[in-house]
Amino acid sequence: MDLTVVKNHLKVEHDFDDELIKDIYVPMAENEVKGAVTQDAASDFFNKSPTYNGAVLLLTAHYYENRGATSMRDMKEIPLGILTLIQRLRSDFEKWKSESSTLG
Repeated sequence: MDLTVVKNHLKVEHDFDDELIKDIYVPMAENEVKGAVTQDAASDFFNKSPTYNGAVLLLTAHYYENRGATSMRDMKEIPLGILTLIQRLRSDFEKWKSESSTLG
């Protein structure tokens, strides 16, 4: 996922956290979402899914905004919107897999 898109979503205008976002939070969110949908994380399905991209952005924002073990703010659980997107992805993945198997 493009760092500029992620930073726009996070409303981050500085470069101080670029490596943290790019090398830690985005891959962690991508792995979490893919793993919640299927064990076939290398699937082409994710490359063309705006729902997947939205879930990754939401989860990356959650990780970025709640990165400390202690915080002045209340720690929050993963937003419910991510669970809804993952459920949608599971359904879309099964449909995609079924359609792909009939074509091949």
